[in-house]
Parts: sequence; structure tokens; C-alpha cells
Amino acid sequence: METKMLRWTAGVTRLDRVRNDSIRQRFGVTPMFEKMREARLRWYGHVLRANNDTVRKNGLNLDVGADANAKEVLNSVDVEWSRRLVMLCLRLLFAPMVEHVVIADRMHFLRERGHRIHRVPLFEPKISPRNTVIIAVKEPSVQGEE
Repeated sequence: METKMLRWTAGVTRLDRVRNDSIRQRFGVTPMFEKMREARLRWYGHVLRANNDTVRKNGLNLDVGADANAKEVLNSVDVEWSRRLVMLCLRLLFAPMVEHVVIADRMHFLRERGHRIHRVPLFEPKISPRNTVIIAVKEPSVQGEE
């Protein structure tokens, strides 16, 4: 789904034989599994660097034994944490693509109304997906056209 949207935004079809990696690179999109792995490793490294007496370090080695209620609570917390992580990663993943689709829609709208369009990047897209300015100049209407 992600690649289809990127290809649609770029105006590239499968017949053009453009690799998905090059399209992702053009839009500055990192694959979701890399973002999830990066976040997990960052959290895990943070826990490992902590002192041995901290709560988060103790929680990593927590043994609940045979207590079914404790296991159920820990599993539900783990599931909720995983859901939140997935949602955050999806937001990071789709933000640049959504911005490009919105800009493409605005440009199409202005072109339909007779504007000449220039799309200008302001700064590096890795800083923010909102790095584009649309400059639109209204073409003068010719007498008798309307």
C-alpha cells in the first residue's frame, strides 16, 4: 500500500521499471520495519545503560512466577505498548507521503483554475516533510475566452 501511494504521487507506474527503493529514497521514506527496529533498539539500549537499581532495569528482569493475574497484566501492558509503537511508527512512515499527496492535490487544484505552478523546496526534506512552497501565478485571461 505504501509503495503504491508513493508511485502514484511520483507519477511512476510499474511499466516505468523504477525500483521501489529509489522511489522511497526520492521521498525520504524509511521502511517501517527499520523505524520499528530503530525505536526498539533505542529503548533497549536505554534500559541496558541504566543503573542496576533502577525500576526499568528491574522490570526487564522481572519474574512473575506462577501468578496468573500478574502475567495477564504484563501481557496486556506489552500488547498496548506494541500497539502504540506501531501507531507512532506508522505516523513517522506516512507523514512525508501524506504531505506530498496534499501538495500534489493543491497544485492540481491551482492548475485547473489557470495558474502557472512552481514547487520550491525550502530546506532539506529530512528535517521536516513540510519543506515545500507552492508559487502560483495566475495566467492573464484572454478576451472572449470566458
